[in-house]
Amino acid sequence: MDANKVSAPAGVDENNRLEEYYLDKELGRGSFAKVYLAIHESTRESRAVKKIDRGRLSSKLLQNLEQEIGILRDFQVVVRQA
Repeated sequence: MDANKVSAPAGVDENNRLEEYYLDKELGRGSFAKVYLAIHESTRESRAVKKIDRGRLSSKLLQNLEQEIGILRDFQVVVRQA
């Protein structure tokens, strides 16, 4: 194990990660996305992370998503866009 790496919180799958966040329980889901409780690896702060299946979006919905991401970036709430 990397000396700087902190282990996952109790009950959270060590392999279910997104960058420096452990993805814990699913909080909700829709037609194109799932929302997870995410816990920061070192600070243990919790956030909600929305994972979106872009392959299932129409061009109009993809355009709306890009617009939403742009707005959210202004509030510094987007961790990563893949």
